[in-house]
Amino acid sequence: AKRKIKLFYTKVRILQIRFVILHLLVDSTSRNVITTYLKKIIDL
Repeated sequence: AKRKIKLFYTKVRILQIRFVILHLLVDSTSRNVITTYLKKIIDL
């Protein structure tokens, strides 16, 4: 039973890490888009 609990915890941890990485990637891409958009507006 303890082994199953450990496996469950590791799976949850992996999912959490993946979620954080995805969140950071999305955040960085959105930031880049916003900055480029602002630069275009400033250039105009």
